[in-house]
Amino acid sequence: MGRFLETQVLADKEGKHLLAIDYSKSDNQLSMSQMEGGEKTQSALSKLSDDQQKKALLGMKQFYVDTTKYLIGHLPLDNKLLRDVSFLHPVLRNSKHGAQAICRLAVMMPTLSEEVALVTDEWKVYQSGQVDEESATRRVDHYWADVFQEKSLQGECKYSVLQKLVKGLLCLAHGNADVERSLSANKKTVTPDRTSLGELTINGLCTVKDHVKVSGEPQNVKITKGLLEASRDAHKAHAKRLADEREELAKNGEWKNQRKRCRGKLRNRKKKK
Repeated sequence: MGRFLETQVLADKEGKHLLAIDYSKSDNQLSMSQMEGGEKTQSALSKLSDDQQKKALLGMKQFYVDTTKYLIGHLPLDNKLLRDVSFLHPVLRNSKHGAQAICRLAVMMPTLSEEVALVTDEWKVYQSGQVDEESATRRVDHYWADVFQEKSLQGECKYSVLQKLVKGLLCLAHGNADVERSLSANKKTVTPDRTSLGELTINGLCTVKDHVKVSGEPQNVKITKGLLEASRDAHKAHAKRLADEREELAKNGEWKNQRKRCRGKLRNRKKKK
């Protein structure tokens, strides 16, 4: 937006405030001679005639407008989760809004619903430290790995609860790779000769495959008490489902027989008449 809009229009606007800018208004746009472009673009424009340059610059401005419209419609500029997660960056360590953001994130995390106060307290302890200037250029996960190495005076982990939140947030998927993998796995599971598989069966097969994948090899899967109980419960559920299906089929069969008997009686009555 800064390539074709006036500086005072953008000012220090960020996030949702960018949505309020009328970027299509000519008064808010730079003149064609002030618009910014790459060095190759400027070099190519210098070889054109005045009319050709004007036409090219008009096209470039329209491209900027169309691109901005698309990005505003698709980027999560008003996403509260992403806004709060941004406070994990070391540069925002001392932000006065950081504690509130971390509190909101902790409330959203199911495993920390009873430890929100502890997370907030540890964040305030974290804020009391100093930020190394080199931290801004490091990968955020490497930065937090070093933070979590810090010990208290008693020799214990300084951020035992905060690290649960941060690790959970850093593990959030930011692409569709997992979705694509699941579609490929389903395609391999539901082959042409297994098209009658039900949704519960497909989910069960995928769960088993994921558990085996975590263990490395099938023979490495640990047979625990919980696994045995889950297997027994699954067998009971499967047996119940089969029984319900047989009962439903029996009801449908009896209903069909009743229809046949009724039709037979009607035909006999018509013949007697």
